[in-house]
Amino acid sequence: MKKILIVAILISTSVLMAQNLNGRFSTSLYTFERYSAPDVSETYVRSLSSLYFNLNKDNISLRTRLNFETDIANALENDPRLRFYNLYFEARKVFDIATVRIGRQSLFNSVAGGLYDG
Repeated sequence: MKKILIVAILISTSVLMAQNLNGRFSTSLYTFERYSAPDVSETYVRSLSSLYFNLNKDNISLRTRLNFETDIANALENDPRLRFYNLYFEARKVFDIATVRIGRQSLFNSVAGGLYDG
């Protein structure tokens, strides 16, 4: 997997000469104890990793944000979980009048409604 990723990055950088590549990767751990009965408890250790990645060239961009979540102490039925919050292609100043986004992105509904998938 690492070799494929390295080759993909090398190929993309040879094609896109004057690009801007930035990103951030962060990991956090949190733990809690859940009681299923007064004398029976389970300890959970959750890991949450986030990746923010932007690739820009002139007026076009590829943007993504994803999370990877798992439990280290106990295996849960829906673990591990990978969520793509957004992954979209963006073109700015199309015909000098519009910005176009294609892909998965969150849209702001209202203060009461919050974000929803667009």
